[in-house]
Amino acid sequence: MTPSQFTRVLTLSFACWSVGAAAQSAALKTVEVVATGTASAAADTASFSVGVSAASARATTAVEEANTTLTAIIDALKSQMSKSPNCAVPNALETSGFRVQPRYERKRDQPPQLTGYEVQRTLTVSINNPANCLGLFLDSALNAGATQINSVQRGLSDPQAVQDVARTNAFTQAKRRAEQLAKLAGATLGEALEVEELSSRHGSPRPLAMTATARSSIPTEEGLEDVNVTVRAKFRLK
Repeated sequence: MTPSQFTRVLTLSFACWSVGAAAQSAALKTVEVVATGTASAAADTASFSVGVSAASARATTAVEEANTTLTAIIDALKSQMSKSPNCAVPNALETSGFRVQPRYERKRDQPPQLTGYEVQRTLTVSINNPANCLGLFLDSALNAGATQINSVQRGLSDPQAVQDVARTNAFTQAKRRAEQLAKLAGATLGEALEVEELSSRHGSPRPLAMTATARSSIPTEEGLEDVNVTVRAKFRLK
């Protein structure tokens, strides 16, 4: 076979393959859908920040006073954890803020006069079982001298498990929609050809119930955590 003959055979073979592939692609009918699945679970972890402040003419004095109060809060929280082991988590206490700022007295037509210093200390507290424990720890912090409670947040210790359920629900919803579309088109739904996760996000916690334990004076709401997963799926039509 001469080089020119080989080239013509190769070109003809490629052309036949291209026509066959195009015909096969044209014969493949598909339906593509996007769906979102949701799963919910009761929050089983929580965190909050405890703040203390102290003011004095000297910065060192204000720091000492704030440290004394924060130490008392830490001791109270550790004591509560020893009494309620089902609430405790590893490394539950973390110093998260320390701030020293001057305080000024301002009078009209006079420059500001330094009058002292204010110190703010912040501690982040993490716990388990917020439905039964959150109020107890808020009580302990306030009774020990906390002047601020901020950023109460709930969460899930195993968010992946809830996300797996949401993902399964998303695919089930996608398949249900695809089956309906296939039926409307006079076809039968075949196997899934492509599945892609487009997004996964946690929704805002939803109140579940207001509770107050016998040992806590602070009612708290047990929250539900929502997880949403959106998928795109392409199915063969038969």
